[in-house]
Amino acid sequence: MFLTRKAKPLLILAAATLSACQTLSGQNTIAEISTVPSGAQVTVEGLGSCITPCTVDVTKTRRVAIAKAGFLKEERVLEAGQRRLALDLQLAAPSTDVSETSLPDL
Repeated sequence: MFLTRKAKPLLILAAATLSACQTLSGQNTIAEISTVPSGAQVTVEGLGSCITPCTVDVTKTRRVAIAKAGFLKEERVLEAGQRRLALDLQLAAPSTDVSETSLPDL
């Protein structure tokens, strides 16, 4: 299909207008999930899983489980329309008993 020079700008304007309507009306269902540190596995009830940072399409309230080796598992609720979920993961067994100066020589 070939577009005339006049039709191309109208097509671009129409596409921009339609995408803007979705954002302005609050219909955007994409949520960004991030963790510190990154690389945690996120399991979203009924949708599957991904590794942070990732985005998921959430059209209704879903339970979310976030897990990473060495860190405590987190469980949250992701509400429909929520745009972002950011978590600082907590170490599973933090310790102040070991210091750099007390390590044995190798």
